[in-house]
Amino acid sequence: MSNVTEQAIATLEKEKQTLFSQWQSELSDENREKLYVKVEAKDIEIKRLKQKNNIYNLADFRKDWEDKLIEIDFNKAKDLIEKFKKDCLNKNDRRYALLLLDNAIAMEGRLMLRWLENYLRREYSNWTEPFVHGFTTTVTKEGFISSLAMRYKFASDITIGDLVKKLRSQFCTGEIFMIKIEIQTADASEFLLWFVQEFWQQFTEGLDGSFAVVAAIAIDSQFKDKSLPADLFCQAKVNGQINGQKMKRLPLQNWTQDDVEFWLLDHSGLGKRGCDTKDFKVIANSVWGVAKGKPESTRNALLKSLDRLLTQAMQMEERT
Repeated sequence: MSNVTEQAIATLEKEKQTLFSQWQSELSDENREKLYVKVEAKDIEIKRLKQKNNIYNLADFRKDWEDKLIEIDFNKAKDLIEKFKKDCLNKNDRRYALLLLDNAIAMEGRLMLRWLENYLRREYSNWTEPFVHGFTTTVTKEGFISSLAMRYKFASDITIGDLVKKLRSQFCTGEIFMIKIEIQTADASEFLLWFVQEFWQQFTEGLDGSFAVVAAIAIDSQFKDKSLPADLFCQAKVNGQINGQKMKRLPLQNWTQDDVEFWLLDHSGLGKRGCDTKDFKVIANSVWGVAKGKPESTRNALLKSLDRLLTQAMQMEERT
């Protein structure tokens, strides 16, 4: 690699870090979105230069694998989101969806949320980039309202009716408002009852369709919903349509050995690095044997196997 290329990459890395620091400290959602786009643009340019000069190192591959793990499976959940898109987000008068993921740590629900955000950005590229409001709630309505109050600078003792009006006034035609809520306890029944009945249904009632709103609630542990009324959940379709005012559970499944092997072939990038694709079947078999398809364990075992394989490939390149 030439000194000119090294300097160019170093300059881009510095500029990217500066933008990222600005993004972290910025309070305005609109400015945060603009900064996020600039950070991504710098990252793309860095990757382009590294690919052109074939200078990807182990750290680059690790980050790339982390980014692409969202493609490993989640097929049932993705199909359901496609259905929501057709029945809800593409409509002129019903652009809202409420999604629930539980056992999110063990089932790698965070990857599903990242996929969902990327999906919204990709599918609605003609719209404004989605605002994303992710925070950890204390599983109380006070904690939720306090988080929104801090973000939008209004009183935390605001009524739900006024809260709905203020939130609706924040968004312009063609924008996507995405709420990501992480709940760190299985005892979420009281909060979910309030969220759906008092907040969500009021917030989405009578929306004119000028902007879309998607809420995704991820519960870290296994959630028992028997204490909640069945009508809080979207089960049967009404007039052939999915009801976006109620919660729909996203099914998160164990990953199969074939899922791992297909991901290695399509997304790991190691085939282009000179790694023998026959090794992928061996790795998939080994990873599945250790983790038995459980997503969190599979992810950890897979990344360790990839580290070893890439290290071996890089050592062979050095010897030749």
